[in-house]
Amino acid sequence: MQELNGGRGGPHDPPWIRPCPPSSVFSHGDISAQLSDDYISKVLSWALTRIQNLPELFSPGLAFIWTIPESYNVDQNIFSALPSLKQQLSSTSEFNKEKLNVLLKQTSKEHNLKYGLFMKSLRKILSGLQEGPGIAEMMEILGKENTIRRLDLCLNKSLT
Repeated sequence: MQELNGGRGGPHDPPWIRPCPPSSVFSHGDISAQLSDDYISKVLSWALTRIQNLPELFSPGLAFIWTIPESYNVDQNIFSALPSLKQQLSSTSEFNKEKLNVLLKQTSKEHNLKYGLFMKSLRKILSGLQEGPGIAEMMEILGKENTIRRLDLCLNKSLT
């Protein structure tokens, strides 16, 4: 990854620099809309200090970057907090890990939710995974629009 740091990985670099995930990575929903050059660049920047090589980006623990969950089993109390969380995320101008951690704790407290259970549920909603980076970091990586889109998918799917 270090070779990407020396002027590579930008929007004017050759197309081969973009990671090409194996087709098996996309088994949980179409995310073509979120694979913009900006998103790929953001993921690569985040990954510079966290991975040793590009294939690690497609490991099961980081699958949330490339896949969208298709099924949700959310506790009703947590489900009822999602619209409030979505509204707070929409209105925040700072979408970084520190601000998101405060916002997540605040939402958990306002809805009388156990923080650990809330985070575990959000992980399933946002990634479909049991493990991975912290929820605030995951949201920061996904970005504001993709995070809200995934919350919407859960809210809409659970209503049907």
